[in-house]
Amino acid sequence: GACHVLFQKIIERYPKALIVVVTPLHRIDEDNVFGDKPKEKPGGTLEEYVDIILKVAGYYALPVLDLYHISGLQPKIPIIKELYFFDGLHPNDNGHRIIANKIKKYLEAQ
Repeated sequence: GACHVLFQKIIERYPKALIVVVTPLHRIDEDNVFGDKPKEKPGGTLEEYVDIILKVAGYYALPVLDLYHISGLQPKIPIIKELYFFDGLHPNDNGHRIIANKIKKYLEAQ
């Protein structure tokens, strides 16, 4: 529901803009993205959240840069975490370069 509200409001506010949706990157703790601890607040996995984003963006015919599936950045692989992340969630400068390049190429193709 929240994705529908968000996308509707953005489209209504910026009807002539190119609106591009970007999915989140993988992270070390993907098992419960809606709560800090599974026992406190049951939620869904990051992949389920990405699936929702893809489905709702499709409903509004919004283009999606799916970094979750195509970034090449999986911090659960130790060398990837070391080279491209500060903490398994936030990309470092090298990680941001990869993301920026993918966003640039995606926008140029639109």
